[in-house]
Amino acid sequence: MKRLPHLYFLGILLLAACSDNKKANQGAIVLGDSSTIITETNQEYLENYVADIQPRKTDTSQEPLVTEEVKVEPTPSTTPTPTLETKPAPTPTPPPPAPIQAATNGKGVTINFKEITVFFPNIEVRSFKNQNASTLNGVSYQLAAGKLVGNHFTLKGATVTKVSQRYVTTIVIVNGNDKMELENLDYTSPWKVISGNQKYTIQGLEASRLEHKDASNGVIRNAVSRSARANRYSKKEINEWEKLARKVISLNKPPMSIELQSVMWRIEGKDRSGKVFYKEVRIDLPI
Repeated sequence: MKRLPHLYFLGILLLAACSDNKKANQGAIVLGDSSTIITETNQEYLENYVADIQPRKTDTSQEPLVTEEVKVEPTPSTTPTPTLETKPAPTPTPPPPAPIQAATNGKGVTINFKEITVFFPNIEVRSFKNQNASTLNGVSYQLAAGKLVGNHFTLKGATVTKVSQRYVTTIVIVNGNDKMELENLDYTSPWKVISGNQKYTIQGLEASRLEHKDASNGVIRNAVSRSARANRYSKKEINEWEKLARKVISLNKPPMSIELQSVMWRIEGKDRSGKVFYKEVRIDLPI
């Protein structure tokens, strides 16, 4: 509505100009002619009703930077989600195995080989390792109770063709209640066939019948000194052992002794299918 007076005024000017031009015989308008210039003095019409249009200057240093947040939907991953792994509790280290008692049958020891069963009456033995006789050709034990001298063993389950025995002895020096086995003076007897029919008597293990390695007095003294040092005796104790060795007269007389160390038996035969087999049993004796 404010624009109407202004437009009306412009229309009057145009009509006046046309009227003056007609009065001037339709002559051309001359630039700079003061008679053709109309000067408006009314301040009402000189007022600016339209605001000037000015371009807006952007001050990037003052305006905050506006960014558009883009939401990205996560894509399914083919990698399995890691799960918390439960570690098993550490297994405690088992203690060293105790000596294992051999199989017994009544008062004695039964050894069940695959082809044949061996039974020793009136003894007890132990083993420091697991031994499954049914899968082995030989087993070994240590005598824990009972005696081998004058004893016997029986064989069942196969045809026995030959049974042999041998033993190992060692030379020992005795000092009161203490005894010391001498190094490198062991003796192994040859195999000797023993007779029997399922029952075989153990023979030749009496102390008076035991064979041994021959050794001179000089060999005995050297063996005593070497063995005493190997056993970590004190210097005083070594001197006592060496002094005792000078008194040796015979290996079968004090302070010397022949000790039975182990006995072995070899069993040869045929199983029920006629297949030949060889089995060995060894029993060690504590010195």
